[in-house]
Amino acid sequence: MAPTCSTCEDLQPHVRTLMVEGVEVRTLDIEGLSETRTDYRAKDWIDREALQQILLRLRQR
Repeated sequence: MAPTCSTCEDLQPHVRTLMVEGVEVRTLDIEGLSETRTDYRAKDWIDREALQQILLRLRQR
């Protein structure tokens, strides 16, 4: 899968570290996940739309 961002460094601002049952887990925030979706796979279009809806709802809080 080719992400829409150019490098992994582009995603660094979106990296989050969570504690899950005492274990540090590094993950991407919603915006970062959205940036990893391609623009040519139908599944990625669906994922990107879902992620955008999540972002919209979070911003409305």
